[in-house]
Amino acid sequence: PARRPDSDAVLAAAEEHLRRELGFTLELRRSAIPGAGDGVFLRGAAEPGGVVGIFPGTFYRVLDVITIGPPFPDPNHCMMARPDGTLLDSRDAPKLPFNPYALCHMLNHPPKGVEPNVVQIPYEFPSGRWWWLGGLSRPRFPKHLQRYIPNAFIADTFYHRLFKPLPGTTAFVALRPLRDGEELLVDYRFNPRANNPEWYHPVDLAQNEAMYEDIAPGVDYSDLEALFGVKRRRRRRRGMTG
Repeated sequence: PARRPDSDAVLAAAEEHLRRELGFTLELRRSAIPGAGDGVFLRGAAEPGGVVGIFPGTFYRVLDVITIGPPFPDPNHCMMARPDGTLLDSRDAPKLPFNPYALCHMLNHPPKGVEPNVVQIPYEFPSGRWWWLGGLSRPRFPKHLQRYIPNAFIADTFYHRLFKPLPGTTAFVALRPLRDGEELLVDYRFNPRANNPEWYHPVDLAQNEAMYEDIAPGVDYSDLEALFGVKRRRRRRRGMTG
């Protein structure tokens, strides 16, 4: 796996090369939002629709969430739930391969009255598809770049050792042209029925209510832990194991 360069000079030279090649890099520094701590800033420029970063962390498949359980509590909001029921936990990010664009677990939610400038999109690193008689029939993420994937499965099973699948992640895409020095902001999309922190203001309350109603219609849950509890109970009643 890729490691962070030992020398700041080497890291700076690598980031300068990436900025020339891709047009931008990311920088972690003090946020302009009062009380928000650090934030992620763009160095360079990015166009709408372009991927600007990814979310590092341990990847929980739906089966892992059911059998192992989600890693609660999460008081600092380090986890990200994906629409397919999978989960990313960024608390393990320092132990995972280094990637200069894997800073999106540090993105801040926009303050009241400010629009987000990036949006989260689930992404699957292509793992290829294995057919017993024909070998790999679909492209696989380039092997020389796999060492930079800042995500890892929570479980190491026989299936993983045999087929070597790649974990899923979440990519962050620019919603509009992004300028040099601009802080990246993403809508956290917290459950409107949860006990959310005082600093949180929904960007689109109606959209959030509709999203959570689609996930668990008619259920008055109060937090992400309750949401996953509902999912586990429903699957047991249906006789599903994942």
